Amino acid sequence: MPDSTDHSQEREAQVTAEAMRQRAESAPAGESALECAEPIPDDRRAAIPGCQVCIDCAERLEREARVYGQ
Repeated sequence: MPDSTDHSQEREAQVTAEAMRQRAESAPAGESALECAEPIPDDRRAAIPGCQVCIDCAERLEREARVYGQ
């Protein structure tokens, strides 16, 4: 059964993910991912205005945010 710490960590991860999403949408989209410098596919840039990371980097960042609560 989840306790208050689990709920707090989950909420913090949600807030962090939302902040990252808002920041990404407000920034101009790049041709290359900021994290790995690989090209960002056109479909991803069209689907997520302002994206600055590729799918692989986004998944890694989200996983790290969940694990480390950042």
